[in-house]
Amino acid sequence: MKTRHLAILTLLICLGCAQAQDNAQSQAQASPQVRLTALQEADLQTWMNLLAGDAMRGRDSGSPEILLSAGYIAGVWQSMGLTPVPGSGSFFHPFSFSSGGEIYNEYNVVGYLEGSDPDLMEEMILIGAHYDHVGVGNPVDGDSIYNGADDDASGTVALLGIAKLLAAGERPARSVVFCAWGAEEMGLRGSKAFAANPTVDLAKVVVNYNLEMIGHAEELGEGKVFMTGPEYSDLADHVRGYLSHGGFELIPNPFASMDLFYRSDNASFVNLNEGNGRDKKMAGIPAHTFCTWGSESHYHKPNDEPDGINYANMHKLILALTPAIAASANGTEWVQWTDKKFIRYEGK
Repeated sequence: MKTRHLAILTLLICLGCAQAQDNAQSQAQASPQVRLTALQEADLQTWMNLLAGDAMRGRDSGSPEILLSAGYIAGVWQSMGLTPVPGSGSFFHPFSFSSGGEIYNEYNVVGYLEGSDPDLMEEMILIGAHYDHVGVGNPVDGDSIYNGADDDASGTVALLGIAKLLAAGERPARSVVFCAWGAEEMGLRGSKAFAANPTVDLAKVVVNYNLEMIGHAEELGEGKVFMTGPEYSDLADHVRGYLSHGGFELIPNPFASMDLFYRSDNASFVNLNEGNGRDKKMAGIPAHTFCTWGSESHYHKPNDEPDGINYANMHKLILALTPAIAASANGTEWVQWTDKKFIRYEGK
């Protein structure tokens, strides 16, 4: 079954490549800085409509549409010049699990932008977002397709946008690994599988940026974003100035009581030794999710559709956050844990 899936996915890469060729000319010239003009709102709309349109039927795990989505993402990355992780041989990271008596054979989609500094290129920035959603469900006002535009096609689209921006200019010193996670809605399955069987050395990952539900701003207001678990590391200090320069305010987590730090894919990387690090502390990578969701009612509803996305605010956030990511990839300092219950992961 996996062999057949991979053959189909290889063909689907061509779809993503072909649809992205129209934008290839915008990536031709290198720049010593992030060239923000390389990404347009229209790019986000194109990717969003493909991933979260009705034709994808909610990108449920185990569906044909989740395979279509995976192939499209890989194709877009390939058209930008990203490659599979060296030694992996493929953009697709397979994993399997059982749920409800069924066996699921799923894929993370992993792209790699090699660093330019021979002394730093083995160190990495990991950027992630999940590309699955919940599929087709009980109809609401006659609509049974749970599109998942905000949750989390918005994060996946941002992942594509950040990749385009970083690939369009001068390569960062460190390598950047882009991960579109599968089966998040079934319990962070994809990111957990990657953490357990990574294709990169996780001890060399400086920080993990995770993107979740960044397509709406009705409740928090435009130009505002929050980060989960800001008290656990110094990442907020690294990104706040860049966000501010780009017109975004990094606000306190408005949902602290919901413990969101442990409810998105970043959580798969904060305790890689399962509490068995030095002094029984959690040994992991500083990993945080960025989000603009403010309790809007579209969460896991059929009305989470592409035409409800605030593309202007989302575009602005990507342009503000990417220079911060580039700084993580070029700077001398690693992001550090500040909470004493965590320690830096150093390998198994």
